[in-house]
Amino acid sequence: MQAAPATTPGIQQYIALVGSGSSLATTGQNPAFLQSTIGPRNFVTSGQATPASFTPLNSLIGNFPVTEKTEIYSLRIDHKLTSNQQLVLHASVSPSYITGIEESAANQNIGENSFSRTATQSLHDVAIAGQHTILIGNNKVNELRFQYARHPVRFANTDAPGGSSTAVNIPGYAYFGKTPFSVVDRIENQNQLQDNFTYTRGGHTFKAGVDLRYIPINLLQGQLYGGGDYTFAALNATDVSPLLEGLPGFSPVQAYGLGIPQSFAQGIGQTTYKYDLKTLGGFLQDSWRATSRLTLNLGIRYDIEAFPTQLALNSNTNDAERIYGIREGIRLQDSNVAPRVGIAWDVRGDAKTVIRANYGLFYDRAPGNLQSQSSIFNSTKVPLVILGGGTPCSVASPNAAASPLNLNATNAFQGSLANPNCLGASAAGVNYLPSQQRFDPNNSNSVFVNQNFLAAGFPLAILPSGLPASLHYVTPYVQQISFGVEKDLGRDLSLNVAFNSTGGRHLNRPVNVNPVNPQLLVANWRNAVNAVKAGTAAPGTASPTSNPLTVGTAAGVNPCGVGPTGPFVTPALLNFFRRSGLNTSLATFLANPNVGGGQCVALASEIAAGDGLGVGIPVPFGDMTPNLTTGTSSYNALSANLRKRFSTHYEFLVSYTWSHAIDDSTDVVSTSDAPQSNFAPNAERSTSTFDQRHRLVLSGVYNSGHIGGSGFFLRRSPE
Repeated sequence: MQAAPATTPGIQQYIALVGSGSSLATTGQNPAFLQSTIGPRNFVTSGQATPASFTPLNSLIGNFPVTEKTEIYSLRIDHKLTSNQQLVLHASVSPSYITGIEESAANQNIGENSFSRTATQSLHDVAIAGQHTILIGNNKVNELRFQYARHPVRFANTDAPGGSSTAVNIPGYAYFGKTPFSVVDRIENQNQLQDNFTYTRGGHTFKAGVDLRYIPINLLQGQLYGGGDYTFAALNATDVSPLLEGLPGFSPVQAYGLGIPQSFAQGIGQTTYKYDLKTLGGFLQDSWRATSRLTLNLGIRYDIEAFPTQLALNSNTNDAERIYGIREGIRLQDSNVAPRVGIAWDVRGDAKTVIRANYGLFYDRAPGNLQSQSSIFNSTKVPLVILGGGTPCSVASPNAAASPLNLNATNAFQGSLANPNCLGASAAGVNYLPSQQRFDPNNSNSVFVNQNFLAAGFPLAILPSGLPASLHYVTPYVQQISFGVEKDLGRDLSLNVAFNSTGGRHLNRPVNVNPVNPQLLVANWRNAVNAVKAGTAAPGTASPTSNPLTVGTAAGVNPCGVGPTGPFVTPALLNFFRRSGLNTSLATFLANPNVGGGQCVALASEIAAGDGLGVGIPVPFGDMTPNLTTGTSSYNALSANLRKRFSTHYEFLVSYTWSHAIDDSTDVVSTSDAPQSNFAPNAERSTSTFDQRHRLVLSGVYNSGHIGGSGFFLRRSPE
């Protein structure tokens, strides 16, 4: 690329930006030629001194240790009480500690994690169980079992330097700081009473059983992005200044040194949560040898899980949740009846050819973390606060420039939010910690928590997000069908050919029920670009290379307007063109005569009506991503096994399987498996990520007959 001449507009500013961004990011200091003008450790974009928690990337170079220590202690006592009664007692303790656990929540390569981004895991499982077995007559057996199991788990950030600091993601370069999913400190106490009864009569073997469980769960702490999480991306030159039109952009590393992140996320509020899980399971089964050649297995099972549920913070939020088909807590499932049937037929009665067929329906357990996250991370109790990148507050700005609209990821990262010329009096409510580049994660009185921002009139450009449960949650299940023929070929050879099919229904999959509408967002950006070209909007409102999310957010430009192709507004005013429509938090603030944005609110309302946005009531949340139980999967396999039973010194097995796995939801309760388009989640149905079309296994054992005796090989003595 040809170098830009020194007379190019903005070239001197560009040189300073490139020099400072690169040097400050890697070394923590500005280059010598800039230190006299902006300071040794100041952001060139604002003049703000770097916070104490700012980490130079060169300091992250190096390897880190990984340790694991797991111990298992167990004790078993068997005591024969009488000739037909037996008692078994069993106890076990299993402490475990692991360090250096790497995560890939931001879809990073494992090698990009620094030591500070790793986690530790501590377990200390204890279990005590007793079983009483009694033989009643010669055809009845009863087994009574009780178990108490304590499962405490603590998943925490590393104790290494920087392990508790705010997380930073620089894709392709480095990931460091507190892992987003720590700290999780949880204790589960399981009390189980189980009884199984077996009765044999004639050709029937009847079994019946019941399983009762009472499981108190105490979540002492369960943070999600509690330490804060910044993401940096490449910047267009005009994202920093309109004077840099035509100049190359900045890399993610340079964006880090410039102090301009793409986004910031933090969960704020107390995550303590207790609940009791109660489960009941029961089954009936009959194995009936109908004839000497035919055996039938019939069974049915019933399961129920009772989780606590709760209403939303207030009636408006509760109504909004119902409109979107979401709730807090997992609803009761009381119709989980699962039949099973199997048949085995000896075709000729000589045990040479046997046909087997089976069908069963099997219910899954509801994921416990779905219960806790929907009750805690529900956009109100512990909202997931998201800030977009924005214009930094300059240290040279007067205090009169302070505004709550300056709440953005850039000012949070640079440590500017506490300055009197940035948020001003509004800073008190956000509980910002400038030396840590984040908000107080445990402050339940924060303006972000329990919708305090609405009562305080504090405008949020991005409304809090949550992870609710589905209002129409259905227990996931699979139906399994198998059919096979086994043939004795003689000479200790047997051949088995079988077909297996498994179909999953109502599988968990994360789907955002209030997503950004990209078509409307882009159309709004195009209108703004055309307005700038036509001269009806100021330069900097939008450009052909700008992000559609940032329309009308630059300093000194009007957040709305009309161009030759139509009207535009800053996307935040319409909740980024989500179905929910107007962002009442921001609209109320702008409509204040002292702010003077009433005409933009009116224009946004017109656009919302024209685009069909709005649900009839104010919606106080942004992204809401429940695990909808609408996923499906299918697995079909044809297998052939040739087995040679052990004789004449050897045995072998040759097994071949052709299979095909298809699904539209692979992971369980994880936003990493979200669909590419929340408007068309069923379009995700395709070959599964774990599909293995062909599998061939060869195995065997050969006994030479010459191994034994006191030596490794037993040698024959000479004759």
